[in-house]
Amino acid sequence: MDLTSWLLLLLPVAAFSGYLAGQRRREQGTEQRVAKLSSSYFRGLSLLLDEKTDAAIEAFLEVEDPDADTVETQIALGSLFRRRGEVDRAIRLHQALFDRASISATQRTHALFELGEDFLRAGLLDRAEELYQKLLQIEAQPDRALKALLSIYEQEKDWQRAIAAAERLQSHSRESLAARIAHYHCELADAALAGRRCEAARESVRAAVAADARSARARLIEARIALQEGHTLRTLDALAAAAGVDASVIPEALVLWWRAYADTAYRQAARATLNKLVELDPGVRALLARAEVMGEEQGLAEAEQLLADKLVERPSMALLQRLLKIDAGREDHSALIGKLTVASEVIQRAIDKSPGYRCQRCGFGARTLHWQCPSCKSWSTVKPVDP
Repeated sequence: MDLTSWLLLLLPVAAFSGYLAGQRRREQGTEQRVAKLSSSYFRGLSLLLDEKTDAAIEAFLEVEDPDADTVETQIALGSLFRRRGEVDRAIRLHQALFDRASISATQRTHALFELGEDFLRAGLLDRAEELYQKLLQIEAQPDRALKALLSIYEQEKDWQRAIAAAERLQSHSRESLAARIAHYHCELADAALAGRRCEAARESVRAAVAADARSARARLIEARIALQEGHTLRTLDALAAAAGVDASVIPEALVLWWRAYADTAYRQAARATLNKLVELDPGVRALLARAEVMGEEQGLAEAEQLLADKLVERPSMALLQRLLKIDAGREDHSALIGKLTVASEVIQRAIDKSPGYRCQRCGFGARTLHWQCPSCKSWSTVKPVDP
């Protein structure tokens, strides 16, 4: 619904509010003042209908001693400007309302919140943060301001301040933010590990697990630390722990598992871990890894039989593609090699085009894992999907 339609709906409300205001003022002998209020207010609405928004704002600002209804309507109009992308006008209107000495403390707080939203939409994160910090000082219930600050800190990737704000918000509300706080600690761990500061990464991992004992991401980072330090058995244990907490991270675990499997001294332990992953994996990725290992160690016939058996249980393009690829490489199927190769390539192209991950909340598709959905900004909602 566009701005004009909204305003047409607001006109009856405004008219009735003006009537009630007139009744109150007439009882107090201030009919002239009410006339001025009604004139400025309805002139503003008329100008908005004509899409003369700058002039409309000026008309609204001429209203002296506005009542609660007119102030809330002006705040709502500013919000509509923001939704339409007219952020400068929204800022101007909300700032002017906030600066008025005649509005109540509740109205001033409301205008300040809307002004903060305007600054966020405009990308003025510093100014938005300053407003929300001010609101924390004047509001008895700081939940809204803290949630807004969390959004700002996430955009700025200021994870330390995000942790502090989330812990404060959690103490004020009944909502558990344990998983979110754990992700913030994991972000710090990732940064430390990228800088090869393993001890700092370990400290952040411990903090993540303390915040949320079911943080599979923390276990994966623990595996990366162990792998970077050359501790293959610790790597395998951490991968099994991550999959045990959340089987949806198995595709990420397999990337690390292959690197651990390359350590020939621990092949038996690596195979045992892979068997656990196959049991836990609701998809087919761990099964494909087992087939590849089986093909290397026991021969293609064993891998082919495994895939053929599992294909009946779990119909999957990926399983079929791998099975065709094996058949195409067999010498006794030379007459079918051309067809099988083409079929395998066609299926592979279809697999390549399909998203490997999808957000369970908004449906965003991605080729790689995002711990925070780039679309709806939710944490831990992007999960693997089978091709």
